[in-house]
Amino acid sequence: LSPYLPIKSVVANRYLVGKVLDFNGDGVTYAGWDLTERVAVKVREFLPDAICSRENGETQVRVMQGCERAYTDCYQSFLELWRKLMRLMGLSTLISVTDVVEDNGTAYAIYEYTDAVPLRQYLLSTSTGYIPWERARQMFMPALSALGTLHSAGIIHRGLSPQTILVTPDGKLKISGFSIWQARTARGDLNPELFPGYAAIEGQQGAWTDIYAFAAVLYRALIGTDPIIATTRVTNDRLMIPSKFAEQLPAYVINALINALQILPEDRTRSVEQFRAEMSASPTAAYAGEIQAMSEGGDRSAEPMHGEGASAAPKKKKSAAQPFLVAGGITLGVGIIVFAILMATVFRGSFSK
Repeated sequence: LSPYLPIKSVVANRYLVGKVLDFNGDGVTYAGWDLTERVAVKVREFLPDAICSRENGETQVRVMQGCERAYTDCYQSFLELWRKLMRLMGLSTLISVTDVVEDNGTAYAIYEYTDAVPLRQYLLSTSTGYIPWERARQMFMPALSALGTLHSAGIIHRGLSPQTILVTPDGKLKISGFSIWQARTARGDLNPELFPGYAAIEGQQGAWTDIYAFAAVLYRALIGTDPIIATTRVTNDRLMIPSKFAEQLPAYVINALINALQILPEDRTRSVEQFRAEMSASPTAAYAGEIQAMSEGGDRSAEPMHGEGASAAPKKKKSAAQPFLVAGGITLGVGIIVFAILMATVFRGSFSK
């Protein structure tokens, strides 16, 4: 029995529901039609099948016994997420959310219907299965800025992948595939939707979780293969950049990818601003790289190893504060010596009288 709305159902006396386009742990997306504006839309229905159901042919959602608290919490998360997205409607690199309504004992988000295709499909349609850096730079940098805007608005995507990042007919990226955090967390109340190769391992998620996924998507676009699954990398971290790509890609791009794809979140690039700086080879990023090299004793493991390929699994980063601690110790030592000389001079003068 299908838990989805019957075709031609009308939500909130305005949105005509069509066929199912996709579904995951927190709900289902339908093709739809805005009867007021007379335009095609997508209708996202909150329908977490692990904690609620709908009888075939009915419209009202029924919460499973004992799941009332979980349903309420997830329901509020859904409303909060999509209302925040609606306030960001002007960003061309995000799907444009036009309405959030409640009906049938559940909630709905209404957003634009586009001709964009998943990035995975776009890449597979190319002759090589990947794209050169200059093309990727034009596509990914605006999307990275949009990710920073999401984070500033308190939204962590948690599901960035070649399936949830779309390519528009004019070749630009658009971030889609939003879900509540409960559907993107393992061992929760909902059936989780995680993307192998793109999902980080941490339990406590944050901006760094999206940075890992975004870097993994960029890796796929540049290299042509999915990154190794994070849980596998924990025990055998040999994520490699093949030599032919290591020779062609700018060293700063490889370094940025390595830093963003660190398994442990404390070793990883922490903010979109830092990742963007490293991807742009800005003076700030270059200075940070010099400090990092000093703290690691000149280790250059992040540079491309021509003929062998570059490894995206360098040793754990050491604290960038190390050089400053060394400098502080030297300054203190010099101060002690100067003080001793002065004291010796004073006492020598006293004894000579």
